[in-house]
Amino acid sequence: MKLGNLQQETIRASRWSALAIGILLTTTVVISQTVPVVTGDARVDKLLSQMTLEEKLTLIHGAHEDPAVYQGQAGYLAGIPRLNIPGLRFADGPPGVLTRHPSQAETATMGVAATFSIKDAEDNGIVIGREDRALGIDVSLQPFVNIVRDLEFGRAYNTFGEDPFLTSRMTVAYVKGTQGDGAKYLKLAATLKHYAVNNQEKDRTSLSAEVNERMLMEFWLPHFKAGIVEGRVINVKDVDALAALPSKEELISKLMFLLNSPAQRIATAVNGVARNLAVVIKQIADQKGAQQS
Repeated sequence: MKLGNLQQETIRASRWSALAIGILLTTTVVISQTVPVVTGDARVDKLLSQMTLEEKLTLIHGAHEDPAVYQGQAGYLAGIPRLNIPGLRFADGPPGVLTRHPSQAETATMGVAATFSIKDAEDNGIVIGREDRALGIDVSLQPFVNIVRDLEFGRAYNTFGEDPFLTSRMTVAYVKGTQGDGAKYLKLAATLKHYAVNNQEKDRTSLSAEVNERMLMEFWLPHFKAGIVEGRVINVKDVDALAALPSKEELISKLMFLLNSPAQRIATAVNGVARNLAVVIKQIADQKGAQQS
């Protein structure tokens, strides 16, 4: 059967279109496969794949902010301008927002707990979150949720007292007030500190905290669970191993056990960070090895 010129041109055009679509699909598959899954969040993983080694290191250690805009805050992580990743300012507390600028002196945390008022705790957090935002702070290093067990604890007034249930209720309200309730965006990130058994300021980074598992699960960790599950807190600060739990990983696993349903999500996040750090460290070691050879 002899085809006319128009039919032949139509067939050729169809073949070229099919070839072009095939090339496009193949290219898309190859590109998608080049983005390693680290966190499980496609946007985050894509950004990680675009970062250089130096840029990754920028996001895992502190930096000095430009003095012209420095707020006198507790810490700063530089951003990556070319990827539109902004820097992060961390302001200490409680009570209030500690920077070089004057700010309102909120009631000390233990004073808030003494009211036994969830509303007062949330209102206190709202004021702190509002001031943080006004001063350009991204991460508020509070609430301080450790339990008081030592009368000589120099920062006892920073805590919610000695009762884990009261501390849990105050923590959830405080976090919700600080972070806000935006459906898509929060005001800023609140922080639960210091995970997990810290009630002595002297030698706190090297002290051996010897706690049995029952006390750990029933007394020292429930308020961290409440802050994460109910308060949806963004940040948890100072993961320190215990004498009974020789590694930070084991301490994290105890918290994940308490959290039940969100455990897989948190495990993925923790493992993702660990894997990313491991990749960075290996790259550094490989570079040093190449330079020495």
